[in-house]
Amino acid sequence: MEHHWSRAARHKLMRHRRHAKIIASAHFKNSNGGTEVDLENTFQLCAHGGRADVVKVVTTAFCLEDAIRLVHVAKNVRLPGNPPKIILAMGAVGQISRVFNEYLTPVTHALMPGIAAPGQLSIEEIATARKMLSIRAPMKRAMYIIGQNIQMSLAPLLFNTAFKYLHFEHEAKIFETKDASLDSILKLFKSPGFGGACISAPFKTEILPLLTDMSKCAREIGAVNSVAVLKGEEKDGGGGRRRMIGGGLYGHNTDWSSFYKKLMTERVATHGAMAIVVGSCGTARAACYALLTYGYTHGSVVVYDPINHKRAEEVANHFKCEARKKLENMRNVNVIIASFRKFGPKQMEDFIIPQPVIQQGPLVIDSRYFPLHTRLEDQAAVYGCNTLRGLDLLILQSIEQLKLWVGVKHWAMVESAAPVIDRAVRHLFYEKFVKNSAKGDSSDYSKKQLLQ
Repeated sequence: MEHHWSRAARHKLMRHRRHAKIIASAHFKNSNGGTEVDLENTFQLCAHGGRADVVKVVTTAFCLEDAIRLVHVAKNVRLPGNPPKIILAMGAVGQISRVFNEYLTPVTHALMPGIAAPGQLSIEEIATARKMLSIRAPMKRAMYIIGQNIQMSLAPLLFNTAFKYLHFEHEAKIFETKDASLDSILKLFKSPGFGGACISAPFKTEILPLLTDMSKCAREIGAVNSVAVLKGEEKDGGGGRRRMIGGGLYGHNTDWSSFYKKLMTERVATHGAMAIVVGSCGTARAACYALLTYGYTHGSVVVYDPINHKRAEEVANHFKCEARKKLENMRNVNVIIASFRKFGPKQMEDFIIPQPVIQQGPLVIDSRYFPLHTRLEDQAAVYGCNTLRGLDLLILQSIEQLKLWVGVKHWAMVESAAPVIDRAVRHLFYEKFVKNSAKGDSSDYSKKQLLQ
């Protein structure tokens, strides 16, 4: 909404906005916007008494001082409602304004035939400039993948690929512990530079006592796969001293959302249908939660663990579902979620579903991503079942974990980068795990299937 519109036109638009967000803008194509007082008045006019959701001021810079003046005014002006500001000084000498702009910065790309506006920069150029000037440079943090038998985990490769693409200095590392005690994990959480964690088996439920707070879904699932650091707030402690209030560790679960999104995509019917969750780890809890949230009734979800029926009963009791020792007699099954550990017991590598059940043609979701083709997935393909690979799940849930770690301010950047991260991770996975596989998965067909 341009500020040069008539007062009546602007007020009419705001009255009929409903749920729309309004960016109130002022463009000075052939002017530097005037003095600091002039610019401040422009910002106040665009704020519309707090009714504008975003304030945008674009000027033309004829010298470096024009751009610096715009940045200075934007930083210090106090607007009603405190809306985000977009500040751009057009032209080569105004590029510094794009480096300092903190909200919806327009960018170009090396593959574009040209720039869309004078002085426009690429993401890489802006990120490099900000790093050199220490502008909005987040402290380098270490993100850990915590679990047992996780040396083959793809998570560090995925997260470090994402951090590099997003120009964050963070690094993802493996933290493997053979001790079932939480002492070493608690020590890690308190270490300098700790920025968050991806929790793997067997700690998804055991780690809960170490957390300060949890999301609603994590609390109801009773398991977390993500830990983020809560920022504390400095308060006046008296006597000139400052003390930190709040802070701690926040637990969240992104496992369930990847299952839920697949059910939504496939438009799975729930009326009169049965769903099976195979396994009893933290991922099995997330699968049960996803099925119930999607619309399955408690009586239509069955938990089955061929190795540990007692744990299957614990999961089933938590969600008021049913635990079974055998599956052969089940009817109307349209979803099977196998939630084994990625690198779990050897006896589970050859697990398949009883023929009377698999021939009903259910949607089969296998949470394992290694090997590329599990025996369960091969069995499902023989019977024409639709499947979802563990790699697909990993990427979906990891994008949500990234958003949790980098904070709300960077959500839009993570969302926009998700397709690129997805593609890059699939290529890296192929190179690392599939290309030199002794089982013949290095065929062109396997690569095309992986990159779909």
